[in-house]
Amino acid sequence: MENNMSIENFDIAVVILVYGENYEVADDLVAGYITAMLRKNGHSVDIIEIDKDNENIGLDYLTSKEYKMVIFTIPTSSNIPELINFSNYVKSKNPICNTVLTGWDHHSAPIDIDAVIRSSEAIDVIIRGEGEQTVVELAELLYKNESLDNCEGITYRIGERIVTNNNRSPIACLDELPFPARDTHTRHAYESFRISSARGCLGNCTFCPVPAERVSGNLPWRGRTPENVVSELKELVNTLGIRHFMFIDPTFEDPGEKGKERIREISRLIIKENLNINFLVNMRAENWSDSDRELLELLYQAGLESVTVGIEAGNERTLRLFNKRAHIQDFFTFINLMKDFNIYLAYGFIMFHSYCEIQDLRDNNNFLKDAGIGHMMGAYLIKLKAFPRTQIFQKLQSDNLVKTTQNGIYSLFDYKYIDPRVQRLAEKMDWVGQQLNVRPDIHFYNIQKFTTFVSRIRRKIEKSDNQESMKHLLPIENAVEHMKSSLNELNHKWFSQCIDWVEHNGKDEEFDNIMNKHFADLKVEYDKVKSVQMRSGRGLIRVMNM
Repeated sequence: MENNMSIENFDIAVVILVYGENYEVADDLVAGYITAMLRKNGHSVDIIEIDKDNENIGLDYLTSKEYKMVIFTIPTSSNIPELINFSNYVKSKNPICNTVLTGWDHHSAPIDIDAVIRSSEAIDVIIRGEGEQTVVELAELLYKNESLDNCEGITYRIGERIVTNNNRSPIACLDELPFPARDTHTRHAYESFRISSARGCLGNCTFCPVPAERVSGNLPWRGRTPENVVSELKELVNTLGIRHFMFIDPTFEDPGEKGKERIREISRLIIKENLNINFLVNMRAENWSDSDRELLELLYQAGLESVTVGIEAGNERTLRLFNKRAHIQDFFTFINLMKDFNIYLAYGFIMFHSYCEIQDLRDNNNFLKDAGIGHMMGAYLIKLKAFPRTQIFQKLQSDNLVKTTQNGIYSLFDYKYIDPRVQRLAEKMDWVGQQLNVRPDIHFYNIQKFTTFVSRIRRKIEKSDNQESMKHLLPIENAVEHMKSSLNELNHKWFSQCIDWVEHNGKDEEFDNIMNKHFADLKVEYDKVKSVQMRSGRGLIRVMNM
């Protein structure tokens, strides 16, 4: 049958789920990139948000128009049940539309593709791997009502039959991609954006989705040129006024010395263009040493404000389980380097997992204290996210530690613990996390936010060379460091008590007493943050406006 519809009328919706931990709608680069690619090729595309707290509003808007293609992006938190339910709803309202799930690389969770597409007849296609080229070809074929047999990188449904086509090679030259669409900024006026300057990672951590998504024979890492990266930054600064960015590259400095030269040139161009930005990056500790001080200074001058490093564990046994290339001493070296350059350190840590022993908990607790980073209470609560197809998931399966789940749909925490005591404490830490979420009076966010603010003041003073202002800043910095040190000691003592409690099969009411005491102690420390903010606020504002 001849298709007389124009491509502009083949309406497409790209749907973002505003779900999951620290997941911001403005940061969905999967949606941004595939939208930009589709528009570049003449398609009409709307970006639609479905908010966890207002699902009906988003769904009503999505089904108010007869879209020919509805594309759901897969969040990093892998909200598969929601994606299935929403696909079912869309199909019930618009049976002729084509529903598609897509994600790519480290920006979405690996899923059991076969199990997901078989779980619902409402899901027509799942795009595997990077979606920009695939989604354009798929849209063209659906628009022309042609066969999908030769479309690489998809798994799709033909009646009751599921077909898996050949893999599509990752995009070799990332500079050829258009800059991602940023539609949601106009709706929410976000002050920061994520930037993807590279894809892939040379690491091979057993729990990480990135190596799980690699296609055999393809390059594990590809990077944009410094000129292309800074061109996007410049455009966002000049057109949207954005000055705060997070580079979501799994490892900013990959691959090796060539990678360090690449980020050196990015820094030089940022300074040359006088962009006056702040940015966050991810790094691997083993890649950095005292010989890199010149590069770190340049990064700092360009605006490097915060670094996230994957520490994950406080002993060598667990580091080897996770296939981390770093050793404990590498982390101490890296932490000290960041402190020397006044760069805020965030870190990944996995306190609980199936193979965790009581001694591992003690080692982790002691490491956090000795490294001086135990002030962040969240580090004591984190459980392994066991993504399907990762190496650690495969090990869990071979050791019969994966729980049986309905219809093959797997939650990221559906695994058993070898030591029931560790499991008991992990479950208690879930409750602690819930308490922190509803108790802003004892949440560390105040210190983190204040520390970042003070860091930006320091940069401003350093650029002005106003030593008199620096005299006012130093006492504030010292006060913040003192509070972090106090919390570091306090959390170490508290978690030691928790380990002792579970090791000796303590009663639930005893744990409640431990937590009540700790929450009271935390509030005393957090009140100090407010006190420092009140005493120093006016002075800092004067410095900011100098």
